[in-house]
Amino acid sequence: MRIGKCNFDSRRKYYRVTVGILLLGNVLGVVLVQGKDNIHALQLSSYNNIKHQDINTPASSKITQLRESFNGHEYLLIQADRRSWNGAKRDCESRGGYLVTIHSQEENDFVRNLVESAGFSSAWIGFTDELTEGGWIWVTGEAVTYTNWEEGEPNGFLIENHGEITSGGTWNDLEGEAYSFPYICEWESETDEQSAPTVLILSLAIIAIIPEFYLGKKLRNFVNRYNLDEGVENSD
Repeated sequence: MRIGKCNFDSRRKYYRVTVGILLLGNVLGVVLVQGKDNIHALQLSSYNNIKHQDINTPASSKITQLRESFNGHEYLLIQADRRSWNGAKRDCESRGGYLVTIHSQEENDFVRNLVESAGFSSAWIGFTDELTEGGWIWVTGEAVTYTNWEEGEPNGFLIENHGEITSGGTWNDLEGEAYSFPYICEWESETDEQSAPTVLILSLAIIAIIPEFYLGKKLRNFVNRYNLDEGVENSD
């Protein structure tokens, strides 16, 4: 009794096929994820319809829109169609984002620079206490971990229930329907961390599907023919 010589060779061939499928799955996964990122970028471009502007644009020639990235998020400052606070909120949501929220000094500095670079004195942010007086919340429901109110603010009581950020970086409360300001929309960017699981899942799915539906009967015959199951022995 001896183990068939073809047993080892056939296993090696089978493993090569499996590795090949795995590599193919990863390549296809990267291609599809990259395609998804490109579609995402195209969607952003379609509703931005802008090119990156020189941040040194003087205030006398204010730009109408400015898009920048920070810490895995995209920010779009819009001036061309100034809106009330609620109008700005609705517009950001219609674009798939939300009126900007700020959670750190670094993010506040970034947003301030965005406003100042565009030549504006202020812009709406997604901060409000219209539901409960004095209970300021972000439009996203995120925890309030940082504020940068100007000295003496907020002081609008029941009337001024919406937040703005000034070019100096401090915040002020205003009556949202009484003013039309530029505003900043925010949304999350696609990240490598988000894409990686997609590639892995896609690879595993391809490994499972291709042998069954593409190689199908040929692969099963290959396995049976060369006795790939462990412990199978061939006689002389």
